[in-house]
Amino acid sequence: MKDKKNMKLYILGIVLIISAFFFFYNLDTLPPGLYIDEAMNGLDAQSGELKVVYPENGGREGLFIILQSLVLSIVGIVEPWVLRMVSGIIGLVGIGGMFFFLSRLFYRIEKKYHYWWAGIGSALLGMSLWYSILSRVGFRALLSSTILIWTLVLLEKAVDKKHPWLYIIAGVIGGIGMYSYSAYYITPFIFLLYLWVEKQIAQESFRFFIKQVWYFVSSFVVVSIPLFISLSSVSRFNEVSVFSQESPFLRIIENIIKTGGMLFFKGDMNARHNIPGLAQLSPLLGIFFIGMLVYYILARTGKKRSFLISYTPFLFGWIILASLPALFSSEGLPHALRSVLMLIPSVILSVFGIYVVYTFLKKRFSFRTVVLGGGILFFVFSISQGFLLFGVWGTSSDTWNAFSSDVLETAYAIETIDASIPVYVVVYRNPDQLYKEIPRSVTPLAFMNPKRDIIYVYDDTDIPSGAAVFYVGEKEL
Repeated sequence: MKDKKNMKLYILGIVLIISAFFFFYNLDTLPPGLYIDEAMNGLDAQSGELKVVYPENGGREGLFIILQSLVLSIVGIVEPWVLRMVSGIIGLVGIGGMFFFLSRLFYRIEKKYHYWWAGIGSALLGMSLWYSILSRVGFRALLSSTILIWTLVLLEKAVDKKHPWLYIIAGVIGGIGMYSYSAYYITPFIFLLYLWVEKQIAQESFRFFIKQVWYFVSSFVVVSIPLFISLSSVSRFNEVSVFSQESPFLRIIENIIKTGGMLFFKGDMNARHNIPGLAQLSPLLGIFFIGMLVYYILARTGKKRSFLISYTPFLFGWIILASLPALFSSEGLPHALRSVLMLIPSVILSVFGIYVVYTFLKKRFSFRTVVLGGGILFFVFSISQGFLLFGVWGTSSDTWNAFSSDVLETAYAIETIDASIPVYVVVYRNPDQLYKEIPRSVTPLAFMNPKRDIIYVYDDTDIPSGAAVFYVGEKEL
């Protein structure tokens, strides 16, 4: 028993080290710049004001900003990497959740090697470009995925032990997730689907299922009440709703095609979220995902249904439900942030596909040969994802421009100016878009220079002599 526990810790430790490299290596320079949304989060974090919802910028759930505020106060350094470090920590916590969730799934599939399969799946998640980019930027989206997977870990424990308090704890953690990101609002249906599938597999009574749901949902709702009260502050729903557009139903059909295709063909075009247009799943994961889909269709008609086959509908249902925030939005599709909750089940299905191929090959080749081949594929995957992250996304001019790198360079230049010299910033870039009475385009300057009085103007005609003058954007002719 002790050896198995040690093995679990060794595997988890290796996975976390690999993932930490992808999340934190060169975080001070990659990504470059500081995007205005990141800077606005940082300014709210600097203020020290703790809010359920921060109403500016369309309304933002407050948990991520509160965590950033905590880290800023501990570190005491004002730099973009401090804001982004929060995402990296959240990403690592999510990898841990993935490991424990997969270890329980594979315990019911192949008990002997379940920790190894959990390690493989969580490492593939950590190295995937989609996950590693979101772990390096100061956006709150990944927090929703992390809380979701840990709520499922707790629910799995509750289903196993059948103790009411475990359902209540899972409901509390799940309810806290409502303060993470708007895509998370769909998760109650994911959790109910999970409990229903577990009921079907265990062949439990409907009465016991209702008792499970009651314990979980009641605690979930109680924790979520402050958010429900504050939802009127979130104007983003109306701004991006597909129903605010002409021909909404045609747009929904278009969104279904784009969101489904983003996994395998054409992904997010925004360089802040992705290498523009690259499929969200790597070719390796995409092939095994499709392979698992084919295997499920062919095997589900058999009389003897394995746990693998019985559990697959939940993962597909999870993906469908997680796609809804994107399907009903009207801008920027495919969208890696609004679709973030699709990521973990997509990787799990790919791991299921890898397992199916493994069981096929081990009957025809030696165990050593199969493991060696799998190790080579794993190595190729890690090198390719690392190259895409550090060698392509991190060095691209698209990424440099997407993160307002020129504004951050101006912020560093302002830091070198003597405190006795007045600083004027002439704002030509979107001067009419404001955040707390300053142009949004210069929020990185405000975040990076919290103790400096910066005067923002819209032309350079009345600037006194002797002042330091900087420009954001170019004057329209």
